[in-house]
Amino acid sequence: MLSFRSQENRIRRLQKNLMGRYKAVFSLDRTRHVEIADHQTPILVNGDRAVNMDHAVVDSFAKETGGNASLFVRHGEAFIRVATTVKDAKGARALGVTLERSHPAYQLLLSGSSYFGYSTLSGKKFTVLYSPICDASNVIIGASVAGIDISNTKQPSLALKLSLLVMAWTTALVVGRDVAVYLLLDARTPLLPIPYPPRYQWIEATK
Repeated sequence: MLSFRSQENRIRRLQKNLMGRYKAVFSLDRTRHVEIADHQTPILVNGDRAVNMDHAVVDSFAKETGGNASLFVRHGEAFIRVATTVKDAKGARALGVTLERSHPAYQLLLSGSSYFGYSTLSGKKFTVLYSPICDASNVIIGASVAGIDISNTKQPSLALKLSLLVMAWTTALVVGRDVAVYLLLDARTPLLPIPYPPRYQWIEATK
């Protein structure tokens, strides 16, 4: 599957749609906890509403956009999924999952940045955008995730991928300006950036 800047823009539009369904201010109530899959999670609050285990917003988002959504609460140095549309093999919501520290989104979230790339959730492959959730003091207290299930997306042949890569590289040479093009080989392979111009973004894929 080829991904140009437009694919990231599509995910960003989904993320904006998702967060537009919540009130602007989030907070973290550390005095109360909800047990989710053996985790005692502090309460992520939006306005006066607890987000933990409240799936009304993410469900309406999924129904109206066809995307998938999750919210994580930060507990110490961990991000724990407390609301989601993603389901496991048994059809249950995949709650209480901790974002692995080896995941490229982890360090970016802690630094206040977003991550766009691949992620595998409950055995399915997604193109995702992880973004930090901050409180009124700009402290990172959680994360939101919008994504698209690409598990059944047909992959083009390697020959086609390489042909398009050469075509885009040639265009970059002719135009002589920044061209943001990425080649997604599969969900296990890093994105290949166009080698011109020398300045480009590198977005890694994950298992």
